[in-house]
Amino acid sequence: MKENNTKKTLTVWYYPGCTKSISLIQKLDEFEVNLQIRDLKTKPLHTTELIEIIEKFQIPIDILFRTQILEISTQLAMCNNNEEKIELLISHPEYIQRPIIFIEDRYYIARQDAEIKFFIAENLLD
Repeated sequence: MKENNTKKTLTVWYYPGCTKSISLIQKLDEFEVNLQIRDLKTKPLHTTELIEIIEKFQIPIDILFRTQILEISTQLAMCNNNEEKIELLISHPEYIQRPIIFIEDRYYIARQDAEIKFFIAENLLD
């Protein structure tokens, strides 16, 4: 466990049944952090909320999509602008990459074990 007087606050977006999300949350439980978990299935994002997050963290919208799935990449290709892409994510929260970790002014898409290890080393280890 990390010895620290001030706990860091992490927000994690996940989708139930996502094994990467479950693995990440289990790993983060080993550290003394304030963990805020957002289940995108039971508490989906609102359009204004997603726009605020994209702007605050300067996230390129296309990386939020799970494009490795043909149906999703096909629908994404049919979008003419970012507003349509945002509506697609709002309509289909299962299309969002996950888990996504937000900490301070940064975000991490933690799909791979290497990304999770990098996040922990960069943010939680002394």
